[in-house]
Amino acid sequence: MGIGKMLKSIVKPVLGKLALWAFPNRAKLIEKTIGDATSYGLLNRIIRAGLIRNIKEHDRLALLHHSFWTGTAGIRFHKKAGKRFENWFLTGHVSIVDELERLIESNKRKYKYLYEIGCGDGQVINYLSNRLKSIEHFVGIDINADVIALNNQYCMNENLEFTCGNATEWICKNGRPKAIFFTNGGVLEYFSKKQITDLLKKITIDLKPSVFAIIEPLATNYNLETETDSRIFGNEFSFSHNYKKLFMTNGFTILYQRETMTGGHRWILMLSKTQE
Repeated sequence: MGIGKMLKSIVKPVLGKLALWAFPNRAKLIEKTIGDATSYGLLNRIIRAGLIRNIKEHDRLALLHHSFWTGTAGIRFHKKAGKRFENWFLTGHVSIVDELERLIESNKRKYKYLYEIGCGDGQVINYLSNRLKSIEHFVGIDINADVIALNNQYCMNENLEFTCGNATEWICKNGRPKAIFFTNGGVLEYFSKKQITDLLKKITIDLKPSVFAIIEPLATNYNLETETDSRIFGNEFSFSHNYKKLFMTNGFTILYQRETMTGGHRWILMLSKTQE
């Protein structure tokens, strides 16, 4: 880490705490509209950073992340991050699709649907819809309405649709058995442990047989063999989860797991299926 970045990492949290103390009413307003906080000034961005760094309750922090990604900040991120599909997914993470493809081919007619949770700009699910030919219907789910509107403008595949909504709520209402659930590039890292647990329980109780494939970041010092609790990590204050334990304790069997370093981050690639 350079001196400039190191100083920023020290000064920013201090300024954030001071701003929360000095402007409590403004902080409450920003917490309600955090997804747009990046668009109106330095002070509000400092307060937003202070909010994220000072919330210790995981469910409340997850709600804050949810609000952030629904706003203008979400669409700005996806416009900037388009190259990650080629630079990260196709170069470092596509092996999860190889494993998924082998599983589908060995169980023809068993899986009919694929739901991508947090589909972003749609590049990954578009790739999956062109590659996984035996899947009948693909749905990209994202909480940002503007991102979904853009995706629908350019979507050309008849078996692919994009929908806006909270993925857990959408799956509870619309999900079907014989499905593949997919996350890429960091999605469950913004869910609390309880939110992931509730989603996995829903799938194992009501939507089996199903498969879940994930590409999620982990803290570099997170030990999957000894740590069981989720913890906050990184500049975004997202969550490092023990995905293997989470899935296994909620009715899934792990079929494939590997780690990789891509874009300077540690990633876990994992494929699991519901127990039958």
